[in-house]
Amino acid sequence: MDEIYGSYHYGILALTIGISLFGSYIALDISQHLVKTRTGTKGVWMLIGSLVMALTVWAFHYISLAALRMPAPIHYSWPLTFFSIVPMMVASWTVFYSVTRDRLRWIILSTVVIGAGVSSMVLLGLKAVHIEGVHVEFDYELLFFTFIYSMLASWLVLYIYKRVQLKFHIQYKVLYSLVLVILSIGIHYLGVKSLSFYDIQGVTEDIKRAPGNETLLIITVVVVLMIMLTIVVLFGRVESRSSLQMAYYDHLTSLPNRRYFIKVNEEEVERAKKQQECLACVLIDVDHFKWVNDTFGYEAGDEFLRQVAKRIQNYLQPHQRLARLDGNRFGVLTHSKLCAEELEGYLCGLQIQFQSIPFEYERFQFKSTISIGASVLSFEKRVEDNLIMQAEQALHYAKVHGRNNVQVYNQTLHDRARENLILSHLQHALEKDEFLLHYQPKMDVVYGVPYQAEVLLRWNNSELGSVSPAEFIPIAERNGLIVEITEWVIAKALQQLQEWKQLHIPLSNLAINISPVHFQYGHVYSMMKKLLMEYDVQPESIELEITETSVMKDIEEAVRTLEMLRDLGVRIALDDFGTGLSSLNYLQRLPIDTLKIDRSFIQEIEQDRKKQSIVKSIIQLAKDLGFSVTAEGVETEKQVELLVELGCDNLQGFYYYKPMCSESVERQLIVATA
Repeated sequence: MDEIYGSYHYGILALTIGISLFGSYIALDISQHLVKTRTGTKGVWMLIGSLVMALTVWAFHYISLAALRMPAPIHYSWPLTFFSIVPMMVASWTVFYSVTRDRLRWIILSTVVIGAGVSSMVLLGLKAVHIEGVHVEFDYELLFFTFIYSMLASWLVLYIYKRVQLKFHIQYKVLYSLVLVILSIGIHYLGVKSLSFYDIQGVTEDIKRAPGNETLLIITVVVVLMIMLTIVVLFGRVESRSSLQMAYYDHLTSLPNRRYFIKVNEEEVERAKKQQECLACVLIDVDHFKWVNDTFGYEAGDEFLRQVAKRIQNYLQPHQRLARLDGNRFGVLTHSKLCAEELEGYLCGLQIQFQSIPFEYERFQFKSTISIGASVLSFEKRVEDNLIMQAEQALHYAKVHGRNNVQVYNQTLHDRARENLILSHLQHALEKDEFLLHYQPKMDVVYGVPYQAEVLLRWNNSELGSVSPAEFIPIAERNGLIVEITEWVIAKALQQLQEWKQLHIPLSNLAINISPVHFQYGHVYSMMKKLLMEYDVQPESIELEITETSVMKDIEEAVRTLEMLRDLGVRIALDDFGTGLSSLNYLQRLPIDTLKIDRSFIQEIEQDRKKQSIVKSIIQLAKDLGFSVTAEGVETEKQVELLVELGCDNLQGFYYYKPMCSESVERQLIVATA
């Protein structure tokens, strides 16, 4: 038998490379999407990503086979052709599953599974080839070498998929896609090289080539691949719409929710500033709503809220935006030409209409009242006030003064009463167990995993509701309550750290804020030493965050305290760096480990070259002094890219994680590392 040789159709080869490049890019994009997608859809995206990757490699292999030109018709076994996608699917799913794990044992096992899957797909594809009058022989040594090459290539693929989750530039994904295509080319042509063709029926190279079914194969493979990519696009759009509906609308009343309300508020504030208009925020609380639930049941309460929403909506004008914020509270945003007195009169009209008509549920009728708080801001001058917060204070004032009334915010009237009210409740907050801790994980730029979480104090009072730390912490500092509160925070944080250690939650460090007043007068060292021993926590697991104002009053005493804490093993971070005096003389004397760049330098850093220069200088200064650098307030992908390029070590902000309770931390981090 004479060995015969084929040639390749270069146009078809170009098609295979184009399809492979496009499919690889989509698969990498899905891999990156897995980091940010909701837990509920992560499994679906893993399946779709696996299908895209499997079909891309499968299409590359079979279209490349179809490009082979032989002096006899080439046919393909359809059962083997389609069955060969199964091992490739297993290999692809293993890739996507593996990139969510960091254990070396799993990655080694994955390389074997992926290599075997790819090699099996190639072998089945070659077995599917049938050429009339030609005997096909396999070089099994070369096939074994193909398997070894596939394993090495799979390790590189895992590395690429892991790296691309941290590289958001399009050029990185294009580059990695090219690498994946080159690996596919190597695997395919090693497999083809293991084939030898022998003429057993006198077929010669000058015989006119008879048609095979490779054209049909190309069409079939391309159609299947296009269908899969269409599914990717459609599912992405469906998920986007579903996420938008879930994120921004209340399912009970179909009104926008608090998140949407806050988003629109920010947009309207910017618009009002540009157009020099007045903007009003109105908060409406349904009085004694609990009575409705207790008397008629929760179904009646839900129906009551739907009727409330409809009644308020009917009173408002079309341009006024209504949202359900939570429970029995609604919010309205409106551009207003009314002064505070005129707005109060308009809202009194709503109040009168609301209580004049009874509500109905089945055979029952009852009337209800509302408390209203409003705030009006004029943007003719520089404005720093928080519109929603002022409306909340006005609403609280309305409820304290007997409910069923309207209050429009007035700075002079509210400030002193508000602080006295907060103080009266703050003094009993610890004994009533009203404080709780939230945690905001920080991302390690190098490894792409959360390594530490900042401990954040929250206060929910039965009368005041959720009180901002920016409001109650200064009051606690002025009235000598901060030391007792901070000791409670540290004790709870150490207890939580021990619980997470037992649950194998991958957060080994906590960062705890120490207020300037506490640092100066609260005996921080002795308190930390006592609590670390009491809860049996390694000091290296704790980082205390202090501000520049904490050390400026008495630098010598501050240095001694910090040195004692570091000798104990506790790490020290200088928080909000750049917002105080930032004396370089003080900085080089302070025994600290980390600099935290204040969020004011991160906001709009993408467009502000001055901020970029400042942040670059801070990072370089920190590196020269041997400090690590954490940037807080990171909210956009562009900010992540820029900070990574500038050499920032750790990132903290809403882009990765919002502050959340311990249960949410456990759920998210267990899923992220599962």
